[in-house]
Amino acid sequence: MATRPIFDGPGAPVSLRKDSAWGTYDSPTHYTYKGRTYTMNRNGLAGSFGLNGYLLDIPDRSQYEGAMPAAYGWRDLPHVANADTVPMFLDALRFDLWPNHVDAPASSEMGQLAGARMTQCCVNRHDGAVNCLFVDGSVRKVGLKELWTLKWHRSFNTAGPWTKAGGVLPYDWPQWMRPFKEY
Repeated sequence: MATRPIFDGPGAPVSLRKDSAWGTYDSPTHYTYKGRTYTMNRNGLAGSFGLNGYLLDIPDRSQYEGAMPAAYGWRDLPHVANADTVPMFLDALRFDLWPNHVDAPASSEMGQLAGARMTQCCVNRHDGAVNCLFVDGSVRKVGLKELWTLKWHRSFNTAGPWTKAGGVLPYDWPQWMRPFKEY
């Protein structure tokens, strides 16, 4: 489990590591964001897994992060087809994840907070893999290159440009990912 904070107590960023965790440590008991105040534990709020944001049920006319339409979301978890291919929670640097099939991989094995959204879960925590809970309740290791073959949202192209089916070549990957299994 990742236990090292991405931000120190006062909120300054620290260097990313494979065991970096999202959240705040030694936090205030209340936090206001976009006009809403949230109560937090004074010891902080942190974690090392992220939720597939496309599982959230949002209003029909809303959009997910990245301007993805609400229709892309799963919204009705008990009736998700091929639920064993839809990630629910997995190792991540951020608490909510919004990957797209065209997202480039992280430039380093520590992942990235900024840039393409897949980089926030493309973290080398388990020798080329992350642990993942799927919508069907199963849990397994997922190869880092395999992340692009999972069905993150209804319109996610599982044969996109970062898959073997989509034509990715071994040298297209960042150097640190080249030894890992292709999918």
